[in-house]
Amino acid sequence: MKQFLFISAAIAYVVTGLVGTKTYAYVDTGSLDKTIDRLMIPLILFSVLVAAAFFYGFIKAFPGGFARQKRIGRIAIPIAFALVSFAINRGLVMICNSSLGKQEIFDISGRVTDRWSERDSRRSRSYYLVVDDTVRGKRYKFRTGKYVYDNFASYSEFSRKFTTGSLGIIYREEW
Repeated sequence: MKQFLFISAAIAYVVTGLVGTKTYAYVDTGSLDKTIDRLMIPLILFSVLVAAAFFYGFIKAFPGGFARQKRIGRIAIPIAFALVSFAINRGLVMICNSSLGKQEIFDISGRVTDRWSERDSRRSRSYYLVVDDTVRGKRYKFRTGKYVYDNFASYSEFSRKFTTGSLGIIYREEW
């Protein structure tokens, strides 16, 4: 039973973080990076606490789990938990940004001035659009999905409603 609870909690934590990173059609990477920088120390502390909790849960759920491990495994497993937790925290920040507190809706109208894609890993790509907002005079760099990316050419007109979340991250859920 302990093993089932441990594995269920781990899966729920990972899935929640992944949902937070994949739910939004547009995310302004500038505002996201500023928020992550501002929350860096609390996120690191949260990652360490989550790693400690999962490590403790691992020991309780799998008491013989370290019997086969060498000393390096006893060090590597908590570090791996902390690194995974830190990566997942980005999605949790996005969920908190869009779910808690005041949400402000506004328009961005302008032109797509640049677009590109980057390979994240062997199978994954990230797609980006840079939009110059002619009304506010600001430039936004959005991480988008492939569908959005394919629908905009460079120098095409762009007009969408966006939301500034409680943590200051600009996002849009709809395609």
